[in-house]
Amino acid sequence: MYASMVKKKFGCGAVCRPVTGLAAVATLLVGLSVVYAAGAIAFRRADYVADASPIAVAHGDLDGDGALDLAVANNDSATVSLLWGNGDGTFLDSASPVETGLAPAAVAVGDVNGDARPDVVTADESGDTLSVLVNDGGRTFVPIQGAATGAAPAALVLGRFDGDAVLDAATADNFANTVSVLRGTGDGTFTALQTVPVGSEPVGLAAADLDKDGKLDLVVTNSSGGTDAIGSISVLKGVADGHFEAQPEIPMPASCAAQTCVPVAVAVADFNADETPDLVVANEEGDSVTVFLGQGALQFQAHGSYSVGGFPESVVAGDFDGDGKPDVATSSNFDDKVVLLFGVGDGSLTTALDEVVGPSPYGLTAADFNKDGRLDVACANLEDGTVSVLRNAPAVTSCVGDCNGDAAVTVNELVLMVNIALESAPVSTCTAGDADSDGAIQITEIVGAVNNALGECPAA
Repeated sequence: MYASMVKKKFGCGAVCRPVTGLAAVATLLVGLSVVYAAGAIAFRRADYVADASPIAVAHGDLDGDGALDLAVANNDSATVSLLWGNGDGTFLDSASPVETGLAPAAVAVGDVNGDARPDVVTADESGDTLSVLVNDGGRTFVPIQGAATGAAPAALVLGRFDGDAVLDAATADNFANTVSVLRGTGDGTFTALQTVPVGSEPVGLAAADLDKDGKLDLVVTNSSGGTDAIGSISVLKGVADGHFEAQPEIPMPASCAAQTCVPVAVAVADFNADETPDLVVANEEGDSVTVFLGQGALQFQAHGSYSVGGFPESVVAGDFDGDGKPDVATSSNFDDKVVLLFGVGDGSLTTALDEVVGPSPYGLTAADFNKDGRLDVACANLEDGTVSVLRNAPAVTSCVGDCNGDAAVTVNELVLMVNIALESAPVSTCTAGDADSDGAIQITEIVGAVNNALGECPAA
């Protein structure tokens, strides 16, 4: 299977003095909220246990508590691990993986049976099937009969392809050189609708309305497609009743002839602000990503390629730095990193940022896990059975009042500083509140912390 090609590196410390003027400070705590602005960013990592060889990850509010959760496809154990979000960017392991078909290679979240609860669907590369895990409420998921796909499905998307209210599915079938389109029946099952030939060894798949006609289209990365077998892109135009029409294959740039790019993943965003969707493709053996700018009428032109870490396996696009321009994150399988490139706004990418994650990172998803208005990243680490969550926060040098080091000052931290000033808590519980390191919290330090809470921590 395709996954086998991937690397497997198998009391106070000092006197606390009371201060005056605390009543005035207390009035500032009422209704206080933190506002973030664009600027330098950093990520704070935490790892969570999944199962054997986690290869893909998707997000959604699976238990209906208002916090995003994670569904992780575990390739070697034929399971999905569910990680329950706490709403602050941390997660709780369910400790009870749910069985799927053989070797799930991709995972998606969506309500496939119309009960208003998100379900989990996997594409199983050794079973040549979809597995459907129906959300039964109470954090319980029940496997039901899935549907046959083409040989070795390596990627999966859900979408309303035929225009009704029921989610449909599509898979990129690596051994069959096809995309399988499956119609949702509304009860959680799927039936075969169409098999569309694409390029050689398709691996990546994305769904978006590329030509803005109100119908979802599909874009596929063919890892050995094209006349020189250096890879290609297939675009499938969405037409009536959930069917698709294949467009001419889009070649990789000429530079790929020397680099052997091997495109393996694709994401859609408007990188040059012309209101036409563009593509970004992760090139596994080229250690790069390539941006293809949309020309309209489902035409795309290579704009530039940009170096990332070794063997990028997945790519996601989103505004990670808050400047209104889409950025790119990739998983660097050989370097054990997530690498970010920042969008300039003209289709170009710049300024790589590397974040170390677990060994052999593979699948990615991006969302605001802690509701602070910033995109975070979750990465499935194929080798050690973990998921790394990278929580996005402003890069700071020092921030008065940031007691827990998350690059923000909250009401609770301001209250803690007031309590320290009143000698009801030790300075050691918020050393960041003691800006001058004199062993006490003073009124000027509390005012500084309030200013940081009303604005943001100073960027590095």
